[in-house]
Amino acid sequence: MAEIHLGASAHTFQGGDDHVGLVIDNHGRDIQNLVVESHPWFAEHGLGMGTTHSCGDVDVASGSVDCGPVYAGQTASVILRAFPEHIGTFHYEMHFADREGDALLPITRPDGQPIVLSFDEVVDPVTNQIPGGNSPPPSPTAGT
Repeated sequence: MAEIHLGASAHTFQGGDDHVGLVIDNHGRDIQNLVVESHPWFAEHGLGMGTTHSCGDVDVASGSVDCGPVYAGQTASVILRAFPEHIGTFHYEMHFADREGDALLPITRPDGQPIVLSFDEVVDPVTNQIPGGNSPPPSPTAGT
């Protein structure tokens, strides 16, 4: 039993920095190995540098990543950094489980229902971005 809060990039650009932030408040027994599942999100993004160190390689077949333990009474933060591959508007769901040996046990809310969080994301083409660090050319001075 836990509470999980999610913050995600709502608007980014193709190949740009994108991330999902999770805060896990574990109110139940130890989570041996937090598993974040979202086949569409991981297939579209993969994982990039800056992802929380405890989150290992993405299992592409299952669309999940293992992020290590979250012990009873502990609060943990996880950041998944990535680079979206395609442009468009996308809807994603994330499911959460505890990997205990070969079994995946859903992490539940206090009412006993599995935690499922969803979000939408718009990915623009790189060509729609405003160049950073550029200043407009200086105005010509009068009388010169």
